Amino acid sequence: MSLTATPRPFADDKSEVISLADIVDTLWMNRLILALFLVAGVALGGLYALLARPVYEMESLVQVESTNGGAIGASLQEMRSLFESNSEATTEIELIQSRMVLGRTVRDLGLTIEAKVRRFPVIGGFFARMHDDDKPAGGFGPFGWGGERIEVSRFDVPEDYQGERYVIKAEAGGRFLLKGPGLGNHLVRGRLGEGILLKTAKGPIELFVRDIVARPGVEFRLRSVSEAAAVDAIREQLKVQEKVKLSNILRLSLRDENPVLGTELVNQIARNYVRQNVERKSAEAEQTLKFLSQQLPSIKRQLDDSESRYNSYRASAGAVDVNKEGEILLAESVNVERQLVELQSQRKDLLSKFGPEHPRVSALDAQISVLENRRGRVGGRVDNLPKTQQEILRLTRDLKVNTEMYNSILNDTQQLRVAQAGTVGNVRVIDYAVRPSEPSSPVMKKMLSLGLLAGILLGIAFVLVRNWLQKGVKDAAEIESRLGLTVLATIPESREQQRLLRDSLPGDGRLLALRNEQDLAIEGVRSLRTALHFSSLDRQNNCTVLTGPSPSIGKTFLSVNLAALLATNGQRVLVIDADMRRGHMHDYFDGQRESGLSEVIAQNLPWQQAVRSTPVEGLDFLSTGVLPPNPSELLLHKRFSQLLQEVSAAYDHVLIDTPPVIAVTDAVIVGRQCGVTLMVARYGASLLAELDLSKKRLEQAGVVIGGIVLNRVERVGGYRYHYDYYRAPA
Repeated sequence: MSLTATPRPFADDKSEVISLADIVDTLWMNRLILALFLVAGVALGGLYALLARPVYEMESLVQVESTNGGAIGASLQEMRSLFESNSEATTEIELIQSRMVLGRTVRDLGLTIEAKVRRFPVIGGFFARMHDDDKPAGGFGPFGWGGERIEVSRFDVPEDYQGERYVIKAEAGGRFLLKGPGLGNHLVRGRLGEGILLKTAKGPIELFVRDIVARPGVEFRLRSVSEAAAVDAIREQLKVQEKVKLSNILRLSLRDENPVLGTELVNQIARNYVRQNVERKSAEAEQTLKFLSQQLPSIKRQLDDSESRYNSYRASAGAVDVNKEGEILLAESVNVERQLVELQSQRKDLLSKFGPEHPRVSALDAQISVLENRRGRVGGRVDNLPKTQQEILRLTRDLKVNTEMYNSILNDTQQLRVAQAGTVGNVRVIDYAVRPSEPSSPVMKKMLSLGLLAGILLGIAFVLVRNWLQKGVKDAAEIESRLGLTVLATIPESREQQRLLRDSLPGDGRLLALRNEQDLAIEGVRSLRTALHFSSLDRQNNCTVLTGPSPSIGKTFLSVNLAALLATNGQRVLVIDADMRRGHMHDYFDGQRESGLSEVIAQNLPWQQAVRSTPVEGLDFLSTGVLPPNPSELLLHKRFSQLLQEVSAAYDHVLIDTPPVIAVTDAVIVGRQCGVTLMVARYGASLLAELDLSKKRLEQAGVVIGGIVLNRVERVGGYRYHYDYYRAPA
């Protein structure tokens, strides 16, 4: 029986179908990597929570009322229209974030001055937060380690230097040094409580430091920003929204690293918003009061004139009684005239604020037109009365109208004066912000959870992407169809063998076939042994070469364990390490490289003296010997051919481990003199192109290729069945 496979035509490429079971298997095989990512994610999340600057969130609630809530009294009910506000929540939100409110807040709190202590990068803030003493912490360098503070009452710089960084360095005895733009390389000395006035090319710099608490040498970073820049900075931190839709309750929330300053800031914004609302209402009342005060003298003159005309006519015409019809017409006429006068007064007031095309002015014009038509109809009915009654009716009407208007305006003026003094606006603060005890971010539990989740996701992504990027062969059927070579066996990955090489001493039984003969990898090697058993009939000799396209594919592992299994059948087996470049087969046995193959060829050392026995009965081993500078030349020497002939006759099986085919020609040289050559491919690592190139090089040299061994197969995909079968009880 021959191991040589009949060449097969290349099959068409087929897309690999990935099932959920394949993904689960891949993740399970890489569970250590997943665990490392998980631990790293949790550790980074916890580290971030410890080192990141905490951010606190302060919140205040403001209510916008539909009418003025001031205690004017029921008698001022008619004047409430002057204080009504129909602003929508969106309008009030924009008003809170306006430069009018925020600019006043910046001026009130002096936020155009920024002064912060210099911290050590990354960890400085953490140590400062851990320091709970009022006294400054000790430390080194210009960094503050906790407890430092500075109070700057005034810091004015030229416009060109606004936003630039200045440095204040604390000194002993209440002194400090100042350096920064405009000062050149000079250090300006100052004292606490004393102002500094410096002249620069861009303009004067004025500084007043009230207090510094820090050890000498600590530096503070100082900046003066424009009011507009300070307002923009607050807008980035401030968030205003309606707490519940259509509730007219606004939520002012602000995030800041300093909980004390942040609480004071959000409360000052709320106070300034209420203050501007009161001032706006007071200004409206003042404007209306001014208008009424201007109208009062004119109405007084009209009243005096109408009273004088009425008295004069009564004196000349005598007492004139008004009949019942005349009284009705008089009352209706007085009512119409009074309404006309009121509407016209309101129209003049509106024209002082809006144009004649404004909707409110147009609405008043329509009402005035209706009343004028009504007045005309009443006048027509008056013309039907006797002349004396007509005149006395008109005079009485004018007198009553002017009297009512005068008294009404006089009363309104008094009420407006009272209302102006008691104006409270239509907004109020429901809840002032209180200093939070815990930061809103980062939260340790949240960051640990996010780190755990991120670690899992990144670990899964890393494993799957790495597996996808591994373009090496994973399917025996693909190898056979693309290369026309038979896959003799698939050898599972053995972590036990890796542990033995790592933890066991040389000569202490590193052979997996001896230490754990039930290992899945050994089961795979047994199938390879069976294939070799049926191939020995028509071979030119009993020498078998194991090679591959590249290093680190497991040739040596297969060679020594296959040799051990062959020896357990009562056969004499010799395993030769012919990789005289990087061979390490001696690590599996006695750990000695010297007195091996290179000495047998170069120094004519008898091979019987170089061959060493192993713990496996019937198994002998020939090491590489001292690594020579010319391995290929040694293998071409006639003494190597003579060696193969002699050991082939002395042993039942001779296994030879050679270097990779693509790297050097050693495998080709050895393969020409042996009965069969087996190519070893590593699962997921060896490329089809590499295997194809190796095959071509061997065939061109006349080497008989017996097939391919797919080594280090992981428990994924189609090889799940093999694992399950190996694990089944006998």
